[in-house]
Amino acid sequence: MNKLSNNVNQICLLIIFLIATISFAGCKKNSTSETIKKQVAPLELKVIAVKGGYGYQIKEGSHILIDQPIIPAISEEKPFKSREDAQKVGEIVLQRIKNHTDFSVSISELRELNIE
Repeated sequence: MNKLSNNVNQICLLIIFLIATISFAGCKKNSTSETIKKQVAPLELKVIAVKGGYGYQIKEGSHILIDQPIIPAISEEKPFKSREDAQKVGEIVLQRIKNHTDFSVSISELRELNIE
């Protein structure tokens, strides 16, 4: 009987050890994914001066996601005339990226914003 009791105790200890190991691994995994989420840099819009006018960049930390030195969607390659124009379009694009939607800008949207 003593041998049977000893085997039961060993099995119980093994089960407790396995449960503790699985629980610890699950907690560690969650804390690691939380750390990764916290380390993602926020998106930032930066208006930049370019030859003949302005453009914009959308950055994630030090990484440039979009470098837009010219007005998008038009047939010519020309920069924005003003800082404000670049800012307006950049904000639209930034918001669309944050919303995970198509971030392209149409000619009609540029017209609505009075951007030439």
